[in-house]
Amino acid sequence: MATDIRLDDDRLAAVLASVGEHLVVEPSGERHATAGHSVWRPLLIAAAVIAVIAGTVLAVAPARRAVGGWFGAGRIDVEFDRTAVPAGLPAFTDAAAPIAPDAATRLLGQPMPPVDGSSLGAPSSWWTVPEGGVLVSWPDGDTSLWVVRVEGDGGDLVKQVAAGETVVSELPTLGDRGIAVSGDHVLQTPHRRVRATSVVVWTDGDLMLRLDGTRPTEQLVAIATQLAG
Repeated sequence: MATDIRLDDDRLAAVLASVGEHLVVEPSGERHATAGHSVWRPLLIAAAVIAVIAGTVLAVAPARRAVGGWFGAGRIDVEFDRTAVPAGLPAFTDAAAPIAPDAATRLLGQPMPPVDGSSLGAPSSWWTVPEGGVLVSWPDGDTSLWVVRVEGDGGDLVKQVAAGETVVSELPTLGDRGIAVSGDHVLQTPHRRVRATSVVVWTDGDLMLRLDGTRPTEQLVAIATQLAG
C-alpha cells in the first residue's frame, strides 16, 4: 500500500504556537497549597509538551528528509520546495533525439526491459536524452518511459523537486522499490531543469525506470505495475 507523505510547514508552526500557549506559569498567589502539586504540575506540562513536539517532529520529519536511498544506489533524491513551479521550463522530452529501436540495447548497455506489456501497447517512438539511457513514448502523445542504468554510487542522477500541493507516495512493492510523485513539480539533473507532471519511478536491478504523464497517478501506478511485470 502506498504511503502518502505531505509537507506542511504552517502546520508545524501552528502546533508549536499552540504548545507555547500552554507554557504559562501560574502566579505564586494562585498556586495550590500542596507543595507536591506545585512541583509536579510544571513537570507534567513539560512532559506533555515534549510528547506533542516529539509526535509532530516524527510526523513531519519523513516529509522533510530526502528520500535518496529508497533506490539502493542512491541516485535519485526528492526534495520539497513549496514555491510554484517556475514558468517557462522545458519538458523532459524537449531535448530528446530520435533513435532506432535496435539502438536501445547499445545505448542502455544491456537489453531493454519489456516496454510493450502494458495497456498502452507498444511504444511508437524511441529516443535518447542528455542524461543517457533510452526514452520511449506511446501513441497517446502523453506518456513516456525513461530507462537508465543506475549501478554504482556516482551521486544523484536526478532530483525531483516537489512543489505546490505535490504528494510523494512510497511504493515498496513496485519493482525493487518505487515512488509516485503526484502533481506538477521540477525534475533537476546535472544537465538541466525541466517541468514534470505526475511520475512513477522504480528500480529493477541496476535499472531505473521513470514513467511520466498527465494521467491520474492511480493509472500511472497501474501501468507501471504492468511494465514491472
